[in-house]
Amino acid sequence: MITIVTGGIDSCKTTKLTSLYAESGQGDGFAMIKRMAGRHVRGYDARRLATGAETPLVYRSGFEPENLEVACSIGPYLFAAAPFQAVKEQLRAMIADRVAPIYFDEIGELELSGSGFDDVMQELVASRLDLVVVIREEFVSRAIDRYGLQGCRLVESI
Repeated sequence: MITIVTGGIDSCKTTKLTSLYAESGQGDGFAMIKRMAGRHVRGYDARRLATGAETPLVYRSGFEPENLEVACSIGPYLFAAAPFQAVKEQLRAMIADRVAPIYFDEIGELELSGSGFDDVMQELVASRLDLVVVIREEFVSRAIDRYGLQGCRLVESI
């Protein structure tokens, strides 16, 4: 079963994803945790749900470390190459180990244009494992079409 956690910007989608993980007591995956400076997003850390380990993954331009190797970017956000590859490898290991459900936060414009985590999302869907994925409401229909998610369950974040 594929479950899409959806809602608008800043509608607690990540909170809902982590709550579903805690309630189930099963599976593994990643939640993207905002790094804030006051009311401004400085980036996102990838939090491994099973361990709680956090790794800086995304930096807002102007807040990135010197000599950051960038895997991809969207708008002002830069994806650090080494953590980006590490998250992909860990998701692929979860698929290989038949972990279920796999939680992933989030599929957005980057993936829908064939970049970012698009390749891993294709693999997650093809694995036929239970999947809980965050997709902002404005992208849900495009994601359903791109990844063949017809018949999935939609869960509103609020």
